[in-house]
Amino acid sequence: MTEFKFYDDHLFILHLNIARFRRERGWTQEQLAEKAGVSVSYLASLEAPNSDIAPSFRVQCNLAYALGVEPSDLTEMDGEVVQ
Repeated sequence: MTEFKFYDDHLFILHLNIARFRRERGWTQEQLAEKAGVSVSYLASLEAPNSDIAPSFRVQCNLAYALGVEPSDLTEMDGEVVQ
């Protein structure tokens, strides 16, 4: 799957950042899910780093705005990722 490496890396970072921003705010998954208009089970799957679920652009924007960040912030790597 080397042809998908760029996509897979960005998806992994997106999943980590959603969880990181949520925890920084002290929110539960239930709280963020409600604010972003998604189900808790969907949010949980988005926060799983090994998940291959990619949110639509609309959902990514809803999550970002609920978290008070820009949508692009969700795909930016902050520091080093330890695997």
